Amino acid sequence: PGTNYANTDHTFVDDGDLINVTQSHVSSKAKFKGSFDLGQLIDTRERRRIVGDYTVRPEDIYSMREFSDTIVQAKSNFDTHGFILHPMFLLQAPNHDCVTANVPYRALLPKGLENILVTGLGISAHRDAMPLCWG
Repeated sequence: PGTNYANTDHTFVDDGDLINVTQSHVSSKAKFKGSFDLGQLIDTRERRRIVGDYTVRPEDIYSMREFSDTIVQAKSNFDTHGFILHPMFLLQAPNHDCVTANVPYRALLPKGLENILVTGLGISAHRDAMPLCWG
């Protein structure tokens, strides 16, 4: 109450890189002096994902690839939060139109493990395909 909101989605952090995480904390404290909402945890859009029996890739989505074991057709816009990695996007950057992504069951199965199923942000998908698979 009585304070202003600071949008702390101002930087991109590799949460697996201790130096990058430390730099982010230092720059956040400098940028948002006196803000109370700068947590001790990095709020990244990245997550640790499995390597599955299949990895959904951006080219699967743009080619509208159908899988015999599709379990969901996710629909979302391409919310990359500012950066992309896949080389396909050197030819054409993604826009924010609604896109359909077919997600196969085998993207939920960790490669080499039995009786394990992963859902949500942990599924096997390329970083640039995840915004559409997760929707």
